[in-house]
Amino acid sequence: MYRKILVAFDGSTQAQSAFRHGLEIAACGHSELIVASVVHLPEPGTRVELDATIEDSKRQFEEGFGKLRSEATERGIELRTEVLVGHPAEQLIQFSEREGVDLVVTGRRGRSTFDRWLIGSVSTRLLRYAHCPVLVVR
Repeated sequence: MYRKILVAFDGSTQAQSAFRHGLEIAACGHSELIVASVVHLPEPGTRVELDATIEDSKRQFEEGFGKLRSEATERGIELRTEVLVGHPAEQLIQFSEREGVDLVVTGRRGRSTFDRWLIGSVSTRLLRYAHCPVLVVR
């Protein structure tokens, strides 16, 4: 039913749960599974600060991706990972459209209440603006 599944991943407990649901759906349907994380940049910042933030975030996400890749391999699923830069919901929506994703899986809440207040709920924006179905996992 779903050829390509995107899991939004920020390392939180909810994101890990979303990954497991996405993995289960991908295993059942022999779907391509993509996990994407988004580096949200502080504003304003100097070029040096922004580059350092991006590199540090990519390194942290790659460490987390290793664990996810192991779980996917155990299930016989090849996992593709991406690190995007910008506003999380906007980047995930654009990426899902560009890649022709059939389903987006996300956790209900991300890392912090303050971030959610500051930039809005990523899951809410995905539900409103994604071109495909969105599964929000508790």
